This record gives sequence, C-alpha cells and structure tokens, in this order.
Amino acid sequence: MQSIQRKESLIVFTKPVLPGRTKTRLSREIGVESSLELYKSFLMKISDISRKIYEKRKSVSLIAGWAINPTEKLSDFPLTEWLPGPFLHTKQFGDNLGERMLSSLGGRIVHQSSTVLIGADIPEIDERTILDSFESINNKDENSLERKSVIGPSEDGGFYLIGMNTFNYRIFEEINWDSKNTFEAVTNNFKNEKFSFKLMSEKIDVDFLEDINSILLKSKQNEFILDERIKLKMEELILRNNFI
Repeated sequence: MQSIQRKESLIVFTKPVLPGRTKTRLSREIGVESSLELYKSFLMKISDISRKIYEKRKSVSLIAGWAINPTEKLSDFPLTEWLPGPFLHTKQFGDNLGERMLSSLGGRIVHQSSTVLIGADIPEIDERTILDSFESINNKDENSLERKSVIGPSEDGGFYLIGMNTFNYRIFEEINWDSKNTFEAVTNNFKNEKFSFKLMSEKIDVDFLEDINSILLKSKQNEFILDERIKLKMEELILRNNFI
C-alpha cells in the first residue's frame, strides 16, 4: 500500500494547560481555573478542526508547537490529552514570538513545500479559513509572485495565522511583538521581500473578558458559528462576572 506524501504543515502554537501558563491577562479577570477551562475548550476545537483538515487535505501534516521551558521535556506533560489527534509534538525555541515562529516555520518550510501556523486561542477560526490559506500559498497563478504568504489579522493589532510557501527570515526582523502595530510591520516586511500576500478575515484574540463578550455578540449576530463547548463556557463566565 502506497504511503501518503504529506508535503505541507499546519503548526498549532499552544501552551501547557497549567495554572499560570495560559491566558495570564484573562486569568487576572476571571480566575486561573476558569481561564484554564476555557483554554481547554479552545484546544478541543482546534483538535477537531485539525483532524478534519488532516483527513480532507492529504498533503497536510499536523505539528503542535508547545511553549515549554528549556529545562522541561515534552514527556513531562500529557500533550495528547490536552491536544488529541495525529500531531507531531514539538518544542518552541526562541526568546520571543518572532524567534519561535522563525524556528518553527523555517524548520518545516525547509523540508515541506508550504506551512501555515495558527494560534490556539481564536474561537472564530474555522476549517475553511485554514484550507483557504493553504490554497492561497499554493496557487499557481502566473500573474502573481512566486513567493506567496497569507496572514490573518487579529483585532488587537497582531495576527492569529501566518503562512508561507518560501521561507525568508527577514519577514520577522525589526518587529515589536508586544505592539498594536505587529500585523502592519509583518505585512510591510512581506512587501519589502517581494511576497504576495492574502489577507484573511480579522478575528478576535481572547485576552480579556471584554473579548469574550465581543465573541458572544458576533455569534448572536450570526457572523460565525461558535463551538457549543466554548459558547457555554463563555456565557457562564459572563454571568459569573456580571459583565454587560
């Protein structure tokens, strides 16, 4: 039986589901345990979406990039319990977000034809967004540049998704990763390095209770379908914290 050649990669950047390790700003508003439970629901949704992509797009392999300390081992954690599915579990390497993405994306693109990296805490992200991202960076349109990229902006000025078919370390140079201008700086680098890039729809990165309320509002307005597990936890948090 001929084996499937998986020449693309979907990388999920995530963190250990442990107190003080995920959504620290949100934890200060709703409590550590509530923040952890919400993050678990995010990971379950990402697991479901990733598996569907793995089954539908036979060229894609799944990579989980975990933000753990240099002295920690992957085997120290129940990673397959936190993020079930056919993932290759790896460490993130680097002192800031840019260096960690540089390492993860570069390592895959060198060996694979194209790679898309996503964050784990975007409730609006869906299967179609990721599949469209792969289609975009693999499009053979003769009228566009050979270097192709895709990026999904988040409302806080950052981005929740980035993908490329060709690796270039300059994309991540001179970026302030804690700025509201991060997305703008990265897209400027794409332009400077002669990458064509497609913009995906803007989505909310959940960092504060206000973000949870915004997600629920968008769902009620039928702007997207919110995973039922996430919806129930968010509604409970809004009621518990008397947030209007």
